[in-house]
Amino acid sequence: MPTQRIAAMQELYIGESLPDNRYAAPVLADFVGLPPILGVVGSTEILLDDTLRAALQAGKADVPFYLEVWEKMPHVFPIFSILPESEVAIERIGKFIREGYLHPLPKRYGRHKATRREQRALALK
Repeated sequence: MPTQRIAAMQELYIGESLPDNRYAAPVLADFVGLPPILGVVGSTEILLDDTLRAALQAGKADVPFYLEVWEKMPHVFPIFSILPESEVAIERIGKFIREGYLHPLPKRYGRHKATRREQRALALK
C-alpha cells in the first residue's frame, strides 16, 4: 500500500476511535489466556511490524504464537488464488484451525521467526 494511503485507510478503519484502542489495534490487547495464535504475514506488507509485536506480546503471556513470514508476499496474499503460495497458506491455516499447531513451513516459502534486524527494530520502538 502506498504510504500516502495509510492515513486514509486508518480513518476508514478506526473512524472516531483512538489509534491506541485495543479493539482498533489488537496488538495492544491483553493476550493472557488466549489459545494458540497463527500469524500469517507477507514480508513486504504494512502489518509485518504489528504481527511481530503480537508474537512478542503473546510470548510474554505464555501464549503459543506460530509466526509465518512469507517472503515477498503482499498483505492478505492467501486470498489471491492465482498465487501458488495462496493455496499452501490456506491449507496451513485450515490445518492450524483443526489441530492447533503447525510443523515448520518449508524454507522455499518463508521463515518462522523474526530476523535479528526485525527483532532489533522492534526493541527500539
